[in-house]
Amino acid sequence: MDYFVGDWDGDSRDFLALRRGNKFYVCNTNATGAPVWLANDGREGDEVLVGDWNGDRKDTFAVRRGFTYHVKNTMAGGNADIVLNYGRANDVILVGDWDGNRSDTLGVVRH
Repeated sequence: MDYFVGDWDGDSRDFLALRRGNKFYVCNTNATGAPVWLANDGREGDEVLVGDWNGDRKDTFAVRRGFTYHVKNTMAGGNADIVLNYGRANDVILVGDWDGNRSDTLGVVRH
């Protein structure tokens, strides 16, 4: 299982999401109960990144498979909104709003 933190609904509060295989269980509360969203995304073994890719103040997932990133701007199922190739094999990928425009982008640390 993998755990992620994000502001899934744009209310300026972060909550947890859990990934088991390729299923994501996303919550918008600290209370027990059913997840708000249940999504299938990516393949088991893909690296998953969290960010606000389009500046709408809602975090969503990006899936890294090798050098290819599949970025979604919503929690809805379906194809990625953006597919791009980026980085090198040994890069450590970072997510941040590097220019203050309220949209997250990718950065790398190279060893």
